[in-house]
Amino acid sequence: MFIDFEGYNVRNPKQIHEMTRTVEAIAGPLDHKVYAIVNYENFTILPELEEEYAHAVKELVERFYIDVTRYATSGFLRAKVNSVFEKRNVPAHIFETADQARHGLSAIEPRSGFPA
Repeated sequence: MFIDFEGYNVRNPKQIHEMTRTVEAIAGPLDHKVYAIVNYENFTILPELEEEYAHAVKELVERFYIDVTRYATSGFLRAKVNSVFEKRNVPAHIFETADQARHGLSAIEPRSGFPA
């Protein structure tokens, strides 16, 4: 599953709920979990929504993903995403490019038993 958050600005809790419902609508009907890659290019979130966002992401990861990688070319944004998730025990697996994120999923394949 590819999730494109390029240029997405999270400014209210409704957006977090919409994101959750969208992933549920796509991955929920499947009879298996999926790999996911998330594009965080130029993504922003209000600091007061970080906790709720990280909680929603953690639930989605647990319910629907074999594993997930993320990418953003901005070193600052990678550090920010990593910090938001790390504080809440959500593995970030964030890379600089989409190719690195895809390769990161390929490295996961042997331990999962599912093809990436």
